[in-house]
Amino acid sequence: MMLRNLIVACLLPVAMPVTAQVPLTEFLGPHGCAIGPSTEAAALEAGFEQAVIDDLKAAPDAIRSGHWAYLPEPICQIELPQVVSEISLDDPDIQPAISAVDAYTEYGDPGCFLDGQKLRNLVIINRSWDQENAFQAYMRFIAAGILSGELRFYSDDPLRTPPGFQVLHGSCAEATATDEILENHRVLREVFVPFIETAGRQGNAADCADGDVFGTQSWQMVEELSKGRNTNAHLSFEMQLITFGAGWYEGMSSDGMGTPRPPLCGVYQE
Repeated sequence: MMLRNLIVACLLPVAMPVTAQVPLTEFLGPHGCAIGPSTEAAALEAGFEQAVIDDLKAAPDAIRSGHWAYLPEPICQIELPQVVSEISLDDPDIQPAISAVDAYTEYGDPGCFLDGQKLRNLVIINRSWDQENAFQAYMRFIAAGILSGELRFYSDDPLRTPPGFQVLHGSCAEATATDEILENHRVLREVFVPFIETAGRQGNAADCADGDVFGTQSWQMVEELSKGRNTNAHLSFEMQLITFGAGWYEGMSSDGMGTPRPPLCGVYQE
């Protein structure tokens, strides 16, 4: 648990890039189908008019939660978040933060693993970033890596915590990217959206003040949605890390994880 807390403390919300014009509901899919301060700003930056945003926000079927409006199906379909990272696993300046492939083999963990604290220190020194910028970039890097499958927090044993994020890229992937891990990445991408939607509909974290859908029983829902195909004891944690990087927590900073926003909470109606 302490390691998880440290990992969470290394994370921040992402600014989406300007996109080509698409229907606003389609644009909002990767944002969780929610209109609030950050997603409204992103929509304006992408070229949508304020009047169009306001009309959608006022839709009769929109579910209000504080200063957020969640747009349920069929108005909007949640999609996997799109997270853009300023850091790449190929960047020369972060290579010292990636372990040798056999660094943890004697402890039962073959493969390359990321030293997150070292990575943040490296970008602060080499790129002249301050602590907050390094934190934000690191969070986006982790989320983007999990989405792509190049980073995993993986173990098939719930009592075993990995030494860090496993790097599955380049020569590191060639050495340790097993069929099991590759298949599990497909499971993660398939389960993410159904998990968010199902947990919300069932009333998990009906009030955003009470937390988010990643509760103590999230593992059981993952097992049901994956039809028993999930082999990663930490899959729900990985999904939460994606939402950190996607900006689905308001006010996340190097000082704390912030507050969840729809669709992670506040979407349940009796």
